[in-house]
Amino acid sequence: MKENFTRDVTQMFSTHENSNHIFLDTVYFITGIDENDSEIQRMTDQVVMFAMKQSSWGQRRPMQWVPLELQLSNMRMKNINIVTREDLRTVNMLNDDLALNESQLEDFLLVQHSLGKLMYYNLPGLDKHIIIHPPALVNILRSFVTDERFFPADQCLTSILQTMTTTGKIYKKDLLKLWQQDTVHRYMPDDIIKEFVIQLLIHLDILIIPKGAKQNSFNPDVYIVPCTIKATRPSNFNLIDSMEVRTICLRYTLARHSIPTALAYKILGTAINAWPLKYEFQKPCLYHKASVLSVSEDNELRIWIEDNRVIVCMVNQNSLLSISPDIAASVQECLTRNIESSLLFHCKSFGRKITPTKVVDLYTIEAEIEDINLQAIPSDQHLKELSNQIGNCPLQLGIELGLSFTEVDQSLFSFPKDLSGLVEDILKKWKRNSKVKTIHSLMLALERVNAGGIRYLHDLSKSLADANHANIT
Repeated sequence: MKENFTRDVTQMFSTHENSNHIFLDTVYFITGIDENDSEIQRMTDQVVMFAMKQSSWGQRRPMQWVPLELQLSNMRMKNINIVTREDLRTVNMLNDDLALNESQLEDFLLVQHSLGKLMYYNLPGLDKHIIIHPPALVNILRSFVTDERFFPADQCLTSILQTMTTTGKIYKKDLLKLWQQDTVHRYMPDDIIKEFVIQLLIHLDILIIPKGAKQNSFNPDVYIVPCTIKATRPSNFNLIDSMEVRTICLRYTLARHSIPTALAYKILGTAINAWPLKYEFQKPCLYHKASVLSVSEDNELRIWIEDNRVIVCMVNQNSLLSISPDIAASVQECLTRNIESSLLFHCKSFGRKITPTKVVDLYTIEAEIEDINLQAIPSDQHLKELSNQIGNCPLQLGIELGLSFTEVDQSLFSFPKDLSGLVEDILKKWKRNSKVKTIHSLMLALERVNAGGIRYLHDLSKSLADANHANIT
């Protein structure tokens, strides 16, 4: 059985980028009813060997740290999981001559954090508490980041979790109800510790304060929990072909085969922090590893994560021309910074040392915009064909194109019963008199009067661009 298991796992992960982390020569089958099982001792010996191979093994530590390390170990044995910085300072002073000063205590906490022995963040709002037993945070997370089969028996609590997995939202009062369970409350015996844990989960982007929510940022009413959402993307979510005339796409490709789940939710969380979620039918557009965000009244961002790519599409309700270059540049800059900060945080969390200047080597970025020639000048034949696509708005169109009222009135007099001829005459006057007679300027005018013709000009600009490429090659 052991040989078959080893063979199957080897085959399954043979091409995985982290296959070198799998030690298949150390597979153990242990029975839970035999305390004398010899496999347990062999596994224990192997764990010690792995520990001795770690980079932190054998590193010199200040002797002054030993008493405090022993005190923390005793506290863990007494099921003390989270302490205040002040309490730790008091315990430290009991060591008399071996007590650490404030600077040494800070160094001690940071090193112990880097080794995974405790969790300490020297950030405002988080530096007053230390999680001396990190598995406690895992158990706290299990109270709401869990599978349906592990939901509590209490129907009220189950309803809270079901709503959260459907909408991705949880109210603070409901989260505190979940934490009143005995299995969770023992890790957070008072409200001050609960508030600290909430702030820590916000820092880790596990809980997201919705952008633009009507709430006090220091005491929010509701959080978004991206990692619990199970709703799949709608079938038309990424059908960009149907929105190509209104869309700019960015593709961030990471230098790895796939994006770890924790990193994916971190990236999604930072985006939700930056822009408010879009709502449809009173439900947030939040899905498994995907979301739709509102940039402005007419612009939205569609973000989804596939394999090793983060794909972002900025869609305008009307057309690509209505996307402000300033807004597009601002969105790209914000997205890039968020992804870089997420990558940096992820690397540091797993002990990988990387400088902010080197994080750009971890991804590539591509911008995709439809290949169209908006600066081309339409021919008279094009204007004739376009006139058949435009509705009955000659006066407004003429004004938008910069014609005087007299010029428009003359056209109206010349073509009293011929709408296409009237529109064509107005278009030719625009081409003859305007200093800027490009397809782009014409599209802007048509968009403002909302009378049709945009699709024709879009197809025309695309065919002209294709013709230019053909001539070059």
